[in-house]
Amino acid sequence: MTGAQRRMVNRRSVLLGGLAAAATMGLAACGDDTKTAAAGKSAKATVKPKPDGDLTWFSWADYVAPEVVEGFEKEYGVKVTFDAFDSDDTMLQKLAAGLPYDLVTTNSAYMYRAIQGGLLLPLEISALKNGGEILPYFEKPAYDNGDQLHSVPYSGGPTGIVYRTDQLTGTESWDDLWELGEDGKVFVLDYVEDAIGASLLRLGYDLNSADAAEVEEATNELVALKPRLGGISNDTRNNMSTGNAYIHQAWSTDAYAVMTDGKYADKIAFQQTTEDGVPFGMDLLSIGANAKAPGTAMAMIDWLLRPENQEKNVTYIGQLAGTRTGDEVYRDVVKDIPSLQVPENFYETAQWRDSLEGERLQLWTQSWNRFKAS
Repeated sequence: MTGAQRRMVNRRSVLLGGLAAAATMGLAACGDDTKTAAAGKSAKATVKPKPDGDLTWFSWADYVAPEVVEGFEKEYGVKVTFDAFDSDDTMLQKLAAGLPYDLVTTNSAYMYRAIQGGLLLPLEISALKNGGEILPYFEKPAYDNGDQLHSVPYSGGPTGIVYRTDQLTGTESWDDLWELGEDGKVFVLDYVEDAIGASLLRLGYDLNSADAAEVEEATNELVALKPRLGGISNDTRNNMSTGNAYIHQAWSTDAYAVMTDGKYADKIAFQQTTEDGVPFGMDLLSIGANAKAPGTAMAMIDWLLRPENQEKNVTYIGQLAGTRTGDEVYRDVVKDIPSLQVPENFYETAQWRDSLEGERLQLWTQSWNRFKAS
């Protein structure tokens, strides 16, 4: 039985909205809350893996293999409690409010704001017994803070298009969201970075454009697309499996799920290599600045990096892991699904979603709100 068959919901099925209303003003608007999150914590303090209490993990729903968590609880005699968020913006806002989460599933496009806000603790990567599993690319990734890392890679993949092969002949570019499928059967993700990003790529602009005219044009194109849409939704699995959607912008983990399980599994394909470009991002593991059990969180990070646990987790989630064993397992998992395969140098060549910050955050947020309200 595959990971997708065991799952009741997929990685982002709990998402109810794209950019949370509170995020309109950005993390910079959190004011004293941001300072509260970092209060009493040294910016230079680092965490070592040593269990120091039960663990609270702030993450997406159902985003880890249950047997991996059960094994950790048994090994260390601690309890793991999950609190699910519905967007990366919600994750930032709750950390900024000072909530005492231990382990946090962060995102590469949100790390700058999290670090600048003092919302995370630096990690002592050298203290991880399984730290050697982390691929060289992630030893000093552009989204983190050089030698003082606040994250390790966890799970990531490209954004592309899933579609019904019995309804469409195939996809080649982001144009297909505008041109293929019946009206009412087309869906885009409720996620500002991917929706506006894909529209920018379609127009030949940079995925992370901060040019007001380019972003306005990309938003206008999304507004023009809206009458054709069946919805703006992240529930790709449900939309595709029920027949509500024939073509859907999608994350690779959801593509993996709908292609391996569900009513139309044998009639669904994924296109990630669109000719315009493919957005990519990585979910990460970090420790909250107000963590009550930071040592346990670090121990869990080390546990998740164990090769045998990576194998279970990657098979369950169906995405790259940014680790030696994890990515090897991923390539084996998708060996019969060519559209989910990636080249060896994928991280170096991928079009990474950059952090929304400053004027670009305001520009994109206003544009996204205009699209949603149109």
